[in-house]
Amino acid sequence: MRGAWLSAARFVGCDFRGAVVVFSYLNDVDFIDCNFDGANFSNNNFERVWLERTTFVGAELTLLHLKGSRIESANFDDASMVRASFVGADVRKTSFRRARLADAFFDEASFEGCDLREAVMTYDPKGEVGGTARGACFTACDLRGANLDRLRLNGARFERCDIHGTVGTPDGPYAIVEPDPFAPSPGMVLIPQGTFRMGISATQAQVWAESLAQDEEEDEWDVMLHPLREATRDPEKYLVYLREAVPDRIVMVEPFFIDIHPVTEQEYAAFVRATGHRAPPHWKNGKAPQKKLALRPVTEVSLDDARAYATWAGKRLPTEAEWEKAARGGDGRLYPWGEAWGDGMMSEYGDDPETQIRGEHAYGASPYGCMDMLSFKWEWCETRAAPYPATPWDGRTHGAIELGDAWVLRGGDTIGPGPGTMVRHFDVASARDANYGFRCAK
Repeated sequence: MRGAWLSAARFVGCDFRGAVVVFSYLNDVDFIDCNFDGANFSNNNFERVWLERTTFVGAELTLLHLKGSRIESANFDDASMVRASFVGADVRKTSFRRARLADAFFDEASFEGCDLREAVMTYDPKGEVGGTARGACFTACDLRGANLDRLRLNGARFERCDIHGTVGTPDGPYAIVEPDPFAPSPGMVLIPQGTFRMGISATQAQVWAESLAQDEEEDEWDVMLHPLREATRDPEKYLVYLREAVPDRIVMVEPFFIDIHPVTEQEYAAFVRATGHRAPPHWKNGKAPQKKLALRPVTEVSLDDARAYATWAGKRLPTEAEWEKAARGGDGRLYPWGEAWGDGMMSEYGDDPETQIRGEHAYGASPYGCMDMLSFKWEWCETRAAPYPATPWDGRTHGAIELGDAWVLRGGDTIGPGPGTMVRHFDVASARDANYGFRCAK
């Protein structure tokens, strides 16, 4: 289509894939559920056009003018939109992932709920025009990884946007009017949306229990600390724990942030001072341990204590599924660090000031960089205790979990070199055990 002039037209469900449109003028035209994937647009003027659920994936849209247009739920992923104009446009829930928007005009435009991840929105001074976003407003948009180098932002506003990881140096003043409530606090890491394999199969549980029993070695000190490790060569004592992680299944988890480290004595002390909340029982005279001990994970906290801290910090506790994904990643590994057990990978916290503090085992980190996900300390989760969905072949004859007010804890290793990232523990919300701690999510 060349030199076309259309006004007050409406196109619904049309397929324009690969179309070539040059030097055309469209005024008050609607495109609903249309497909322009791979199309080639050059020097076109679309004023007050309405684009709804219309796709331009991989299209060439050079010098496309969309002044005053409304664009909703459209897709411009991987499109080339060099020197395109969105002046005064109303753009909602539209994706521009990896789109080339170099030297484009965004003046006075409104972008709401749009995905601009890895979009190139740069300005080349040699071009002399374009690359402006004066007075534009971006609301609840995702700009992670976007390139804003020299984009002239005079007066642009970013409200509740995620601008972490943007590259380049924008030119001119701009305002982040309201911070993103979902942006991470310092010391947190993003766990992306996606599926992972949660739990273990009945066959895996049996194999691992037999392997653990066969590899038992008598260690007087170890047995004193962990009676379960007495070398009886009986796999049943391991199966008691492993059966609660049966069956394995694919679980979808929405994106969330989680603390890299468990909450420390020092961090919990700040909460106690600020709120007057009760101190853990092991604090002498209600005062937190000092020096190196202050950097160990806080313990002897109940679920209610952990919740109170999380609320004070503007966070929450992770669910059981969130905790396990942060520990295992998406590849179904047995341990945070990989498939094989390794001495020294697991964090151990004792009463000696010279023992490990949090995060000292960097080589024991999870795929997302979370530290100390497997230790002798259990971490509270915001999930009520209940058996995993049973199937006739999962090997369980009964659920060993007492329901009532029992809640899930994860990450404590009571059975030696076994699948600790999958082992579950349960206790009442009021329990304040010497091995109970927590980390936060949001």
